[in-house]
Amino acid sequence: LERARSAATARGLTLSTLQRDLPAEGAPPGPWDLAVIDRYLARELRAGLPPVLADDGLVAFSQPTVVNLERHEPPTERFLLAEGEMEALVDGIDGLEVVDLFEGWTPEGTHEAQLLARRA
Repeated sequence: LERARSAATARGLTLSTLQRDLPAEGAPPGPWDLAVIDRYLARELRAGLPPVLADDGLVAFSQPTVVNLERHEPPTERFLLAEGEMEALVDGIDGLEVVDLFEGWTPEGTHEAQLLARRA
């Protein structure tokens, strides 16, 4: 988060960030223009996203999939998405629409599902 703030400041932008323990504290009150969920799998929390996003706010998800196990041991299957699961996670949420979806091997060598969704 500090790197993101520093990069924004270097470009003359203001960036407010918040690190939060979602299971313990829940989603932070919004509205937020962008929520980033990177390598954190808590399927039960996804439905709480639209209310904390600003109108046209975005949420970016990135999570390794079970295919990642072909090349890497960690994380274990418990923390991995099934193939095609990312889109299904968002499809069931009223108020979110998929903007972009990628599932495959990244340049870093991990198999991930990456999704960008907008509050509709």
